[in-house]
Amino acid sequence: MTENSMENRQDSASPTSDVLLSLPGIRITTSWLMIADRRYSVLELRDLRTQRGPFDPVTTRAGLATMIGIALLGATVRSLPPIGLLGAVIAITALAAITAITAWRRPRGYTLWAESHGLMLQLYYSDDQRIFGHVCRTLMRARERAFDAAIPNPPHYGRRLETSSVPHPSTLSPTTTTAERARNIFTRAG
Repeated sequence: MTENSMENRQDSASPTSDVLLSLPGIRITTSWLMIADRRYSVLELRDLRTQRGPFDPVTTRAGLATMIGIALLGATVRSLPPIGLLGAVIAITALAAITAITAWRRPRGYTLWAESHGLMLQLYYSDDQRIFGHVCRTLMRARERAFDAAIPNPPHYGRRLETSSVPHPSTLSPTTTTAERARNIFTRAG
């Protein structure tokens, strides 16, 4: 797809939408979420959730080998000669270091999931926590703006409506006040 046709498609998809986020491969407007060549209406996305991706296979295997090495070392520690014990400790330490380094250098990814038209879809994946958080917050802001625009006159909760047909009890004028009633009760009793 040429760059010119891509611009025309995006302009025709959201002529009145404000662009909230524009990163390479992702664009979020007040009406649309566009990721690569896929486009989703913000109003149609339901049940948004985030998940962490799996560990890198090297991290998983090195961690498993470390645990097996520790178990074997524990089972055979009394029968190993000192040089064998030293070699086993060095090997287990090396495996533990590989596990820690790969967990640090190859972090788990972040995935954004949503339900659209009855299907659960993975919308976005990123290794960078900061960018992933920015995309999620922007998508939430876009959903709020889209829902606010979809409701023509939102209800005003917490405020008394002026056109109420039933008067509030505080606006009714009683024949006697509470203080007068209390005075009358004490004067009759005494």
